[in-house]
Amino acid sequence: MKTDHMHGIAPTNGAAVEHQRPLLAVYCLVLKGRELLVLKRTGTEYANGFWSVPAGHVDQRESLLAAASRELEEETGLLVTEKAWSFVALMHRQTERRNIIDVFLKAEEFSGDLTNREPEKHGALGFRNISELPRSVVPYVKEVLDRIGSEQAGATPFLLQYGWESPPGGPN
Repeated sequence: MKTDHMHGIAPTNGAAVEHQRPLLAVYCLVLKGRELLVLKRTGTEYANGFWSVPAGHVDQRESLLAAASRELEEETGLLVTEKAWSFVALMHRQTERRNIIDVFLKAEEFSGDLTNREPEKHGALGFRNISELPRSVVPYVKEVLDRIGSEQAGATPFLLQYGWESPPGGPN
């Protein structure tokens, strides 16, 4: 059997296995001292009524850092240069419909005026003490924020898996 790299299929033990083609998403952890920029998702089908951080998909031919800066500006009006982002966490997440690679980046230097630029998607936007966030945070985002903690706000990068079932007889 020929390997079809263009379609993510490779042979294994005589049978074709389809490789994952995960969606790439970026999450913006913008900090002002001990406060984290959060927004409440409203008017959307996804995570409606939950709190999260500014985030979005990485477009074709766009770097992670460029996507983070673009998404933050599109949603909040805040400006962060690409070199001001630092890596916090990577999450390999499985949903019912797809696999996603979520990259969490942190910025403590920003400019611009905080403005809700997507009021049809966000009912509230503002900085909140990282140790006093609302209860209804998107669950996988909450897992990352809990892991970060309020003290270091992401000083040690980490990797998480979310939504994957453990294989029989083994941990996830």
